[in-house]
Amino acid sequence: MARGESVGQFSEQRDIGAVSHPGSAQFDSASGAYTVTGGGANMWFTNDAFHFVYKKMSGEVRFSADARFLGEGGNAHKKACLILRQSLDPDSAYVDIALHGNGLTAVQSREKTGGNTSEVVVTESGPSKLQIEKRGRFAVASFGKGGGTNLAPAGGELPIDLQDPYYIGIGVCAHEDSVAEKAEFTNVKIESLAAWSIPPKPGLCSLEVVPLAGDRRAVCVEAHDIRPVAWSADGKTLVFQSGGATYSVDITNGAPPVAVKSGPLPEVQRIATWPSPDGKWIAQYFTPSIDENEMVLAVRAPDAEPPGRILAKFFWGRIDWVPMTVWSPDSKRIAFTSNRPEFRQ
Repeated sequence: MARGESVGQFSEQRDIGAVSHPGSAQFDSASGAYTVTGGGANMWFTNDAFHFVYKKMSGEVRFSADARFLGEGGNAHKKACLILRQSLDPDSAYVDIALHGNGLTAVQSREKTGGNTSEVVVTESGPSKLQIEKRGRFAVASFGKGGGTNLAPAGGELPIDLQDPYYIGIGVCAHEDSVAEKAEFTNVKIESLAAWSIPPKPGLCSLEVVPLAGDRRAVCVEAHDIRPVAWSADGKTLVFQSGGATYSVDITNGAPPVAVKSGPLPEVQRIATWPSPDGKWIAQYFTPSIDENEMVLAVRAPDAEPPGRILAKFFWGRIDWVPMTVWSPDSKRIAFTSNRPEFRQ
């Protein structure tokens, strides 16, 4: 199909960047399916190479589709994407949610023309439903399985300042310039959203891990602030406080967070619980009912009556401030932060 011909609800198609195998796209009006064939070496670093089926768009938008690859094999990181892009140049600013050949799904973005691409890997492998929203100067991506409408957030908001008009569409990248790969997009929906008249209210909070070499990964997304966060001794689990409760989450398997059992609780309004690596102790911060401006750090066995052994007392100067606590690997020492002068070292 030649450039300039419409494909379903999209006005044009073309290869972006240096592509040895020209791409193509077809639309089946009976099923509503788009079949896109694309080559290209990658969509990464400072420039991209892929086949793009697109139209111009202005304003806020919600863009969703079901995506799957057609045919077996190919590079593990071939991509089927929903894309918002400032221009058709290979180094354009963009944001997308990309399904990879191995089931990995990631939100990718290049904040400015010629900049490097960054990526946040989502928690669940192999979703079929992809969604991305542009809201002001930010983008939010979601994903789901089984064709349902209940989508999970792929992470926090990504800054991307796309100016009107920008390009919106579906794309396929083979991740190997010597071949072409094919993907199908169904239930493709582009919805214009009302413009934001006021700054957005605080929304979801994403907990991510950032390896020294590798991609950021969204471990979980919570409806409340996440603070503070502590690592387990083996580096496989994070413990965090959110919405007045304490949770642990395994960062290696994509499982959802589980509530930390704290045993009997003091009669307090605010509490945070941190289990020791050997599981024999819990450290707890709480505000004694006699003085809500004071916070106590205590240690006890999980099934023992509170408060246990009080290690330190703090002034509760800010209602949203919770001290950071970290156990030593042998469960014999605790490191913590404080806003009291005698504890500042």
